[in-house]
Amino acid sequence: MEKKERGIEDFGCELKPKPVIERLEEALKQDLVVCLEGYVGSSDCDTLRLYKDLSLENYVEVPKKEIIDCVESPNDNFGYVKVFIPASVNVQTWSQSHTPASALRTATDDVYVTNECCYKLRAYINDHLEDCPPNLMNFYWEHCK
Repeated sequence: MEKKERGIEDFGCELKPKPVIERLEEALKQDLVVCLEGYVGSSDCDTLRLYKDLSLENYVEVPKKEIIDCVESPNDNFGYVKVFIPASVNVQTWSQSHTPASALRTATDDVYVTNECCYKLRAYINDHLEDCPPNLMNFYWEHCK
C-alpha cells in the first residue's frame, strides 16, 4: 500500500499565525523587537512598570505607546507578562541596592595627608584666615590634627 502525503487541509483546520505573531512580524520589518518579561506594577498612565521578579527591587518602565504587544501568562496569578517593544525604544530602569551605611562615607574619609602637606596647608590658612574657604579649614581640622 502506497503512503499518501497529507497536506494541512487533510487535518480539517487552517493553520494561520496568531494576531500577536502577525504584529511581531510586521514590527520586525521596521526594527528589531525586544521581549521584556516581568510583573506589572503601578505606574503613571503613560508608562508600564515591569518588575523583574517578586522582590520588586528592579524594574523597567516602558512607554505604553511603544508596546507592540503584551502576552499574559495564563498560569500566573501575580501579573507575569511578556511585553514586546522595538529595540530602539528608550526605557527607564531602576534598581534598588542594599548598601551598609558605613559604606556611605565621604570621599575624604580615607585620605592620608603627609606632615609636609599639613604644614603648607596651615601656612596657607594662616595667610588667608579671613577669606579661607570653610571646607578647606574643615579638611585641615579633620586630617591634620
